[in-house]
Amino acid sequence: MTYAIERWGGEDDSWNLETGGHPGIALVGNAIQVWAAFQDNSPSVAQAAASFNLEAIRVIEAVEAHYWMFLEGPRDDYTRLMIQQEGE
Repeated sequence: MTYAIERWGGEDDSWNLETGGHPGIALVGNAIQVWAAFQDNSPSVAQAAASFNLEAIRVIEAVEAHYWMFLEGPRDDYTRLMIQQEGE
């Protein structure tokens, strides 16, 4: 089952562990960036969504909000929509 973040956490770069609230978009984007850097090739949005147990739209939002990442490929096929990083 895919975890759906109904909304991002209140702080972009933190996670309120006391309340169990959702992580911020920047925190998720940073996690995706580190994970993507350790993949053999540029990973797809579908791969990231499966790895992080998130809806693909949340991966897209986190990547697009991140300063050093961008997406390349068809927007209607998450298996071919690739996560790219500046400086690769």
